[in-house]
Amino acid sequence: MIIFVPAYDDATSANLAVAQDLQVTKSIACLNTHTGNATPVIPPQDHCLLANNAIRSALVTALNKYPDPLFAMSHGKPDYLSAQHGKIALNKSDTAALGNRTVFAFACHTSASLGRDLAQSGITWWGYIKEITAPDQQFPIRPLFVKIFCYIYDSFSTATSSSARLAIIQNIKQLCDSAETEIDELAAADKSLDVLEAHQSLRDIWLVLRVWAPQAESAEQHASAPDILPRWWF
Repeated sequence: MIIFVPAYDDATSANLAVAQDLQVTKSIACLNTHTGNATPVIPPQDHCLLANNAIRSALVTALNKYPDPLFAMSHGKPDYLSAQHGKIALNKSDTAALGNRTVFAFACHTSASLGRDLAQSGITWWGYIKEITAPDQQFPIRPLFVKIFCYIYDSFSTATSSSARLAIIQNIKQLCDSAETEIDELAAADKSLDVLEAHQSLRDIWLVLRVWAPQAESAEQHASAPDILPRWWF
């Protein structure tokens, strides 16, 4: 997996905190399946471009060097994925570097245009059609987000059919619903805990997720997600 996560403001710093916890979680999983002390801290299949290393040139180099799926958490616009400090990381001119790989981009807007355009060249793009709220990095809420993104990390690139992708989207919603229930319980126990943005982020993760499969005429989405978002959602 190529992991691409800038960190230069509050939202991207929250993304990075979740991504780093995800790496730790995956490393523990490796340790649990191996003996001895030789297992690396970061699973060897991951090629990580984080914070100041999350720049366009490094990403394009990694894409050209490794055939692995891309897992990104960043800002985005309809026509590009952002790199460190908001510079362009990927746009629709990068079809050669991307090849036919699968991409998950937890970033605003990229499924509105970029994902659709890249899918016409054979890429499978998991992204979002509007602004999304960053994960809540406060404890004890952050581990709930890490669990969801670990599932996405493990599953998104394995789906090779529409039914498989829709099943993953359904599972993502179920994980988000369960996390919302847990957050309500935490808030009931600690009245000082601010959970509004956590709830919003958990809904964004599945509700505005749109998956563009190669040569698709329309994006795949959860059955409960509106085809056209109401004005109040923007």
